[in-house]
Amino acid sequence: MTRSDHDRLLQRIPFLSDLTPDELREVSALLVEEVHPAGTVIFEEDSPGHVFYIIKSGRVEVSKHIRGHEHSLVIGEIADFFGEMAVLENRPRSATVRTLEPTSVLKVSQRDFESLLFKSPRAYQQIARALSSRLRDMNDHLIQFLQTKNDELQRAYDLLKDTQSQLIAREKLATLGMVSSRIIHDIKHPITSILGYVELIRDQSPEHAQYTDVIIRQLWRLTDMVEEVMDFAQGRDTELSVDRHHLTELLDELRLFVQSQIGGRPIRLETEFDYQGDAVFDQNKLRRVLYNLLSNAVEALSPQGGTVRIRAHREGGTLVLRVFDSGPGIPSEIAPRLFEPFVTGGKARGTGLGLAICKNIVEAHRGTISVEHVPASGTTFVVKLPGAILDTRLGAP
Repeated sequence: MTRSDHDRLLQRIPFLSDLTPDELREVSALLVEEVHPAGTVIFEEDSPGHVFYIIKSGRVEVSKHIRGHEHSLVIGEIADFFGEMAVLENRPRSATVRTLEPTSVLKVSQRDFESLLFKSPRAYQQIARALSSRLRDMNDHLIQFLQTKNDELQRAYDLLKDTQSQLIAREKLATLGMVSSRIIHDIKHPITSILGYVELIRDQSPEHAQYTDVIIRQLWRLTDMVEEVMDFAQGRDTELSVDRHHLTELLDELRLFVQSQIGGRPIRLETEFDYQGDAVFDQNKLRRVLYNLLSNAVEALSPQGGTVRIRAHREGGTLVLRVFDSGPGIPSEIAPRLFEPFVTGGKARGTGLGLAICKNIVEAHRGTISVEHVPASGTTFVVKLPGAILDTRLGAP
């Protein structure tokens, strides 16, 4: 490169662009060229800084050690300059500069650089502006870097919290599995005795069969509930006893169940049974799901009352069951984890397992359970069982 080429290159440097041709030639005469292969460390962080560099060709990377790791700060290309801070401050290098490809640099010694600034006040002003701009760019880069690291730290923290929550949940489930296995062993004997006497009463008093049948069903329901908790705690797959059922009986049971839960509270029960035909499912397990959802719906309402709505309809071959309550809705802090074990909205008697078990049962049916929450309007749980309705002819009941 000739001196005139040097002059043109120098004119591209912000703080030299206003120099006169004579001044540029004077600066050009001070330049010493060095050629470095790719991967060359031109200078290291904390090394003495007595030379200012201008990139003639190629590219360099400026990096800095932050907490034991080297991080790239900026990439320098043709007409960029580096090393000026250490020269101006007479302090060690604040970063490391390494070539990314074969690179040619023009260097100026500290003495010559200071002489230039002394002779040309305009150059001094221009370098102040150039350094201010560079520091601003560097500051933006560091802010972006810190934001990226902050995001990474937040993700790591969230992962740690999730992992910790999973470990705690597993420990709880292990304890629950051990306790529930003992409980079910202890309660089976009295339940068997109660069932025997209730069946004796039914045989001796047929006129009371409607009451004794309810007692028998509830005893079996109690046993099933404990076994489900034990299966869930021990991680066993939900076993289904699937058969074809007429929905009318189940829907009537749900209506009676809600009425028994309401008691004397001012709660309005609405039913929309658009489909009451046959469907294939495990009746005991599905009853458990719906009892849980309806019990939650009633508990969600304030003492001033509200509305609980049960709806059954079909979407082609899919049976869709909806349970709605007009309560305040689901707290935002638990909404994303609603179907996880031990997540509860603070019910006095809540264990946080009800919806997790419901999810297992529905998914065992190859279905889905979801929640639709509209603030100030209420909450709807939606259970969909694809393929549960075998007769998909248009107009089939």
